[in-house]
Amino acid sequence: MLRINTYATALHAELMAEDVATIDVAYTPSAAPVWDPILVGASLAARKIVEPPRAPRARARRAAGAR
Repeated sequence: MLRINTYATALHAELMAEDVATIDVAYTPSAAPVWDPILVGASLAARKIVEPPRAPRARARRAAGAR
């Protein structure tokens, strides 16, 4: 329920995925997982945006063998 506050803050501050991934959120062991799903998702999104997509290994091996 309180995750909506993280989303609202990120939208209001016009944060980029990299910025959202570094937000420090409160952790309560009895009520939340160690890794907050919003932060994990933002981290994955930031990596996909920054890093160019890679070819799957099987395709890369076939291409290397064809040369």
